[in-house]
Amino acid sequence: MPEYSFTVVIDGDVDALLDDLFDAGCEDATFGAVDGVHYADFDRTAPTFSQAVASALTAIESVDALRVIRVEPDDLVAAAEDEPLHPTPHVDVNAVLHDFQSRIQTILGHRFLGMYLDGSLALGDFDPRSSDIDFVVVTDAALPGDLFVALRDMHARFDAGGSPWATEVEAIYIPREAIRRFDPARAHWPRIERGETLVMEHGDSGWVVHWYIVREHGMALAGPDPRTLIDPVTTYDLRRAMAAIADSWLEPARHDRGALGRRGTQTYMVKTLCRMLYTLDAGAVVSKPAAACWARTIAGGRWATLIERASAWRKDPTRQDTPGDDEINSTLALIEYTLERCRQNDYKP
Repeated sequence: MPEYSFTVVIDGDVDALLDDLFDAGCEDATFGAVDGVHYADFDRTAPTFSQAVASALTAIESVDALRVIRVEPDDLVAAAEDEPLHPTPHVDVNAVLHDFQSRIQTILGHRFLGMYLDGSLALGDFDPRSSDIDFVVVTDAALPGDLFVALRDMHARFDAGGSPWATEVEAIYIPREAIRRFDPARAHWPRIERGETLVMEHGDSGWVVHWYIVREHGMALAGPDPRTLIDPVTTYDLRRAMAAIADSWLEPARHDRGALGRRGTQTYMVKTLCRMLYTLDAGAVVSKPAAACWARTIAGGRWATLIERASAWRKDPTRQDTPGDDEINSTLALIEYTLERCRQNDYKP
């Protein structure tokens, strides 16, 4: 089995907790400090580099009062050059995914059945400058309260840590019997959205989109092929899901002009509307960039400029760019157009 070398920068009193770190499985690391900044140089054996990093991060953060700040980028890039990247082309994202997989399997034990990519990672349009990390975990049954609390606390610790992906992870935990086919009567599962905490959330028919993406495009980090767990999702189901999203999301959104004054919210709205319109037209789900390219021609290209601007936007905390009145009005018009498309067909649940 190959050995990988990398450096982890740590927040906390490492010197006082060396015994705890060794007990946690860090005996293959050399610890030190430079100008008060603590680090660990690892030489770790694992099947892949991402798994080596993930297991090291899990071991460090299992020690109370210690948090990982980062893994040195140069070491990440150098090590990754010699191994195929899995499950994504992004080394840092792979490390986060494998870290979560390790933590979740430790918490759930035999209740863990599988973990699958969702969202932009599954559809192939992931952009580190604007995307978040989405995954679905399948469990053997509904989770009891103590395991829900353990998962909630695990996500909270990650979000409070120093990872650049802190607050950028979205996940759903679904029992095996519930993922076979979406049933609103049983749609009540743990879910965390970007920047939030893990909660028990009731899913509406719009969640069918997750079923489709995971079944048709989701890569398994662990567990069986998702097609063996999820029944085929029909084009009618997908179009009906768009109508559900229109009712639950677009109707309130068209009256919230203030929210559209935030660039991130407005951009997300435009790109999501493009994908909704594509699904209504084609009965399938594609990546947001693909849907945006297609949507530039609708209504005679009426929203082409709006869509191009949304497609070009990237997260940048240093910029205070806000949409102008013309953009907000154009976005509201696109919302109305999408709502009307939903009303034109009998897709109500």
